[in-house]
Amino acid sequence: MKKIEAVIRPFKLDAVREALEKEQIHRMTVFEVKGAGSHTGALCDGEVVILPMEEVVRVRMGRC
Repeated sequence: MKKIEAVIRPFKLDAVREALEKEQIHRMTVFEVKGAGSHTGALCDGEVVILPMEEVVRVRMGRC
């Protein structure tokens, strides 16, 4: 299992959500980030981090 974190421009959220749904990824958590300093069309316009996850524990339900 992997955890994917992405910092994107707000107007791209719908396109990213649609692309993830096409890949059978239906869950996401969205946070508004201020002051990231990205500019459309330039290098470093966003960021994607993919992290390996060894285990996931749901607090309300116990171990998954």
